[in-house]
Amino acid sequence: MVASLGYKTIKSLVTKVVRFEDAKYWPNVVNGTFKKNEAEQIFNRYFEANPPNFNKDWILYCKELISSES
Repeated sequence: MVASLGYKTIKSLVTKVVRFEDAKYWPNVVNGTFKKNEAEQIFNRYFEANPPNFNKDWILYCKELISSES
C-alpha cells in the first residue's frame, strides 16, 4: 500500500511481537471471543496473506484500483 504512494522505505517501530506458540494466552482466546484453533487459523491466514473467501470482492476491487493508477 505504501509502495503505491511512491515510498521505497518507511520508518517503523515494533511495539509488540505475537508468537504463535502463545496462542492460548492471546487476549481474545482468553476472553472466549475465539477458540485457540480459530485464533491460530486467523493468524496463519494473515501471515500467509490468505484471506477468507468472503473478502474476494474487496480484494479484486483493490487490485483493480491499484492497477488503474499505474
